[in-house]
Amino acid sequence: KEQDVEKEQEVEKEQEDPVTTRHPPPPRRRWQSSIDLEYLESDLQRPLAGTAAGVCAKTLREHYTPRTAESHFNTHKVFYEQGLNTVLATPILVNGNKCTGVILLSKREEDAFQTSDRILIRDIATLLGANIY
Repeated sequence: KEQDVEKEQEVEKEQEDPVTTRHPPPPRRRWQSSIDLEYLESDLQRPLAGTAAGVCAKTLREHYTPRTAESHFNTHKVFYEQGLNTVLATPILVNGNKCTGVILLSKREEDAFQTSDRILIRDIATLLGANIY
């Protein structure tokens, strides 16, 4: 009974002090400190020229970079610096002729997306495009 009373007191104490947490906050990931990657993740509008997303929007086709170390895109250089070695950019098309967005996936392994993976992402992009308008 004494243990039950102690537990109840602990619960009441936690409820009184909303700042108290049982678990420490998760550790910051290494890339969270990178200004470059934070910029890439932001909601700011950026020009598509000179990016894999821009290539997708212009050509209406996926752009696959199996080794970001060899890519000429500045965004891929940032990915490479953060340990991401493969990038797949797949356009989201409406009516098959208008790009409304891009699915951008990256992985640590080089040449990480097999043909079947790329087809699956392309199918997902097609379904998304069909449901946008």
